[in-house]
Amino acid sequence: MAASLARDLQAIVGGQVLEDQAARDERSGDFGRMVKRVPQVVVRPVSTDDVAAALRYARKSSVPVATRGEAHSQSGQSLVDGGILLDMTSLDRILAIDPAASAADCQAGVRWETLAGQTIPRGLVPPVLTNNLGVTVGGTLAVAGLGVASFRHGTQGDNVTEIEAVTGAGDVVVCSETAHKEVFDAARSGLGQFAVITRARLTLRRCLPKVRTYFLLYDDLAACVRDLQTAIEQDRFDYIESTCVPCPQGFRWAGTTKEAFAAWFFPLHATVEYDPQSPPDDRSRLKGLSPYRRVHTEDQDLIQFAHRLDPLFAVWKRIGNWALPHPWMETVLPWQAAQPYISQVLANLPPTALGGGHVLLWPCRGTVSR
Repeated sequence: MAASLARDLQAIVGGQVLEDQAARDERSGDFGRMVKRVPQVVVRPVSTDDVAAALRYARKSSVPVATRGEAHSQSGQSLVDGGILLDMTSLDRILAIDPAASAADCQAGVRWETLAGQTIPRGLVPPVLTNNLGVTVGGTLAVAGLGVASFRHGTQGDNVTEIEAVTGAGDVVVCSETAHKEVFDAARSGLGQFAVITRARLTLRRCLPKVRTYFLLYDDLAACVRDLQTAIEQDRFDYIESTCVPCPQGFRWAGTTKEAFAAWFFPLHATVEYDPQSPPDDRSRLKGLSPYRRVHTEDQDLIQFAHRLDPLFAVWKRIGNWALPHPWMETVLPWQAAQPYISQVLANLPPTALGGGHVLLWPCRGTVSR
């Protein structure tokens, strides 16, 4: 049946149709490393028409289909068992960068690192970049797309003005806030279940070439949360990120057995863009904040900051953590409930349970995302 399916698809699409075992196995897992689903065929489209033709065929033949970018999903969302996998990384062209309009048009398979590498040297940056830039535009738009500037600019999905998408019926729709809005809203954060994004027009903003990051450390979650709120309300920084880091203390009795436990610390990294001729004033930026310790201050180019986690990813790959299972849970909490909830979770979370992973704290205004 696989050979027949491949022949049928090759007759209607211009891109590659792969049916060899190696190609199928290569695309049978995702970053979560917890789910394996082997597709029957892999289609690498070279145009929106290819995507539309494949979806029309899948619908007519009742064949399951899934879309895949760089497969950074955790629970098999970009996989399909025995059906058609659309490998969207072949749609990887930046179609236009328009400095006058502060916008970029690109295909869905473009990586954010490629786009940022083209726009930042021109003094423009996507308002929100993910921590891992090796993911695709279409992939993150389909799951909202969060980053350390989301507290100010919302999600990546909030910063797209037009989408070209293919519906499950195989219809190509160019949609926006004013045209086919129902498709526009369903495609953004829709996990590819309502329409497959093939092209996007993205908002860019003017940026400065340098950044300064203040590395602050807290030993009290309540103090960290207070300072996060102050920093956001007073618009002091362009990027804010925080984490929960365990400092193992040993073992303690838990009933009749001993378990590992930790004291938790809370790094807060606050970053501001600046022009080299006018560096930020540290005292005014940090006024009123009360960290346990100011650990470090670092200046670098904005493009280097965008890639700041690449060394960490390289270490994970070198020691094997990258290939391990990555169970992942994201929780959106109201501000007033966040601190007591996080404290309760951490009090019952053995440091060994992280398995080399981490706990991220990303503050955000409730009004910045639609």
